[in-house]
Amino acid sequence: MAHPSLLERIEKSTLSTLCDGLDAALEAVDDTLFKLADKAGTNQAQSLYFEAMRTVRLHREAIERRFRDDVSAGFKALPRPTETFKDNNQTLRLVETDELERTLAVAGMADRVEREHRNPIEHLRVRFNRVLPDDRSTDDWPVAPRRIARVFAEAMRVAELDIEPEVVMLKLFDTHVMSRLGPLYADLNELFMKAGVGLDLPAQDAPAPRQTQAEDLLKAFFSAPAAAPAPTYSSGDPGGGFPALPMAPGDIAAALSNLPAPRATTGFTLPAAAIKQHLVQTRESSGRALGQMDERVIDLVAMLFDVLLGNPGLTTAYKSVLGRFQIPMIRLALLDQSVLLQRTHPARRLVNAIARAGYGAADDETDPVLEQAERAAETCADCTDSDDWERAARAFEAVLERAQDTEAQIHERAIRREVRAQSDAQVRAALDALKGNASLPAFVDDFMDTVWRDWMKTIYNEEGLESTGWSRALETASLLVWTLLPKKTDADIQQMVGALPGLLRELRAVMRTRHMPRAERTAFLDRLAHEHGRISRRGEHETPPVAAEEHAPVVEPTSGAESFLQRKAKEIRELLETGALAASGDTGAVAGDVFESRALKMPAGTWLEVCEEGGSSRRMKLSWRSEITGLLYFVNHRGLKEAKLSTAELAEILRENHAKILRSAAPQIDEALPVAVSRLREN
Repeated sequence: MAHPSLLERIEKSTLSTLCDGLDAALEAVDDTLFKLADKAGTNQAQSLYFEAMRTVRLHREAIERRFRDDVSAGFKALPRPTETFKDNNQTLRLVETDELERTLAVAGMADRVEREHRNPIEHLRVRFNRVLPDDRSTDDWPVAPRRIARVFAEAMRVAELDIEPEVVMLKLFDTHVMSRLGPLYADLNELFMKAGVGLDLPAQDAPAPRQTQAEDLLKAFFSAPAAAPAPTYSSGDPGGGFPALPMAPGDIAAALSNLPAPRATTGFTLPAAAIKQHLVQTRESSGRALGQMDERVIDLVAMLFDVLLGNPGLTTAYKSVLGRFQIPMIRLALLDQSVLLQRTHPARRLVNAIARAGYGAADDETDPVLEQAERAAETCADCTDSDDWERAARAFEAVLERAQDTEAQIHERAIRREVRAQSDAQVRAALDALKGNASLPAFVDDFMDTVWRDWMKTIYNEEGLESTGWSRALETASLLVWTLLPKKTDADIQQMVGALPGLLRELRAVMRTRHMPRAERTAFLDRLAHEHGRISRRGEHETPPVAAEEHAPVVEPTSGAESFLQRKAKEIRELLETGALAASGDTGAVAGDVFESRALKMPAGTWLEVCEEGGSSRRMKLSWRSEITGLLYFVNHRGLKEAKLSTAELAEILRENHAKILRSAAPQIDEALPVAVSRLREN
């Protein structure tokens, strides 16, 4: 069974992704059902959708709680949630029409995800079955598509909706939650792999797994016939004595302890020839020979480290510390060749973990992960016991996990800062576009630049640009601006008077929500009343119109007011859709070449080595790409921001050869073994 912390991390990641998606789906309910109600052909159908909107709002918390609890239950040794309906198309029975429609909707969304992500789903299912405390069926491991869809359908039952709005809810779930399963599966498989949970799939389930290839190559390598060596004799007399006996593995292991460390000028490891030469000298003093199988083990492990350290993504410091594991690994493999075959052997886990940590890292002497790697190298220098390697591996993995958690926290904070900056830019630009060239009183300008801007930023961050709240905030601000523009006709003044009660009600509500002090609220409304009174005083209109009761019926603005609001809403919508409201968008022109393609398609997690003036270089990883501006954000190995580039700027850097893309993966023994065997067979 996996260490509990692994399942906890996987459960946390799963719940975060699924619950974020569910929140987005439920946020979209009002707009979706309202549009359907607006298009409804009958009053009955319209009432059905409006009633569903109210019902979902009422039961939202219960739906979210039921969904979260049932997803979480899949990770524990708990009874499976009661299934009130089956979703297997092959075993559909005669059911009521509503039940059948619900079943088909669940099966349809699950089938789509299974088709699109077949391989990662199968890999996850195998890995979950290896670590969970009980056996699960094909569709009942914690994040199986059918299980996730079924859990939501069950959670929706608390709302007791009619089938039409319930199917709408299932479609929203498909759009906002099921669509996130692909990236989630990739992340979870990565967590499993980092924890050493392999696949061991049968041949028909996965084409040529790397581990099977490595095992086959190793068996072929060790079983291949070799030329018979010239006999070695134990006696020093020419032509006399008996053939020398092979050195015992324990003697070889002891002899390896006396090997000198490699010189910095010659590399980070010792050549196989130098290792064998040292053993030959030991053999001559002991009268024993080096066996052919032992020679092959030495050749293989030496070549294995050559392949690992040949990865350009490793820094000098990490290559140096990894090189210190060469002799301990040879010693261990001579005593037990299974270290080369067992993917979860602690020695392999430790070397793999250090290689992952060193990929993209800087040569930083204060790096706590590097310091722990050096301690592990000291601990394992003379280790032949797997338990010692296990303790060293766990100690290093614990330090690495803490460092990765810190990096993730820094990354999340950086993203939040960027999102806040982008939301501020979006709101500022939207309000500027809304006000246009209008000459507003200074106190209104100040109100819109402080209270109203903060309110719109909150809506932007919590609900998004497509939300009802965002549209309502824009419309209210537009109406406020329009009421303060000069009125040319009595009809315009009457429209303003009719619109003021609703406007003032919205303004008061927002001011209370933003905790604006009462004295400031009163002062603002008094000055606003004065402005409206001044605008309305045309002929017989001498009385300020803002004396209307707060709860007076709202007169919808028409004619001049409506055209102004519609025009401004259209302008802002077009600016948002084209990205023109971004503070610093990706506006640089990009030549249509291979470098543009690389910049546009570069996935998150890609490492670059950037050449600096004077011949130095630095490494940075693509952390994320802003959906708002298209800008690419790069971080160093500690998660700190390194650069912010547009697609055009990145393409130009690549085009001018000022940066090179490092290999897409850290060096690992699993991938290096087949390469090492192939090179030795070629030689």
